[in-house]
Formats: sequence, structure tokens, C-alpha cells
Amino acid sequence: MQFITHNRINKQYFGKGSGPSKVEWIKAIENGEINGKVGFGKVYIDVDDFLSRDFFKATEQNSEDEIDLLAG
Repeated sequence: MQFITHNRINKQYFGKGSGPSKVEWIKAIENGEINGKVGFGKVYIDVDDFLSRDFFKATEQNSEDEIDLLAG
């Protein structure tokens, strides 16, 4: 388990402005749809649990570490 803020997940795995809102994350946690914690005004998401589900469709932005298999 590794908990990171919902803002970091949104930035890392969703296009700009397309990630779930803070309220949507909180509802998903409260409904048991995603593992997370809410405290001190912040929302923390278990990134491993998030990546293992398709509740919120993650479309990870291209990373410098990725290999482009179509590049010739």
C-alpha cells in the first residue's frame, strides 16, 4: 500500500482537468470502491489499489521512461 494525494494521482494519471474531483474521490472511498483515507482536509488514495481497478479510467500521460515501440 502506498498512499498519495488525489491531486497527485489526477496529475499523474489523467489529462489536465479530466481527473475525478475531490468530492468524487471521497464518495468512492466512502462507498468502498477505492481504498483511501480522508483527513486534515486532504484525500489520500492507495495508488496500488487505484491501478488495479478500472473504477476511474486511468490514462497515464507519456513518461520519459516509456519506450515507444512504434518508433523506428
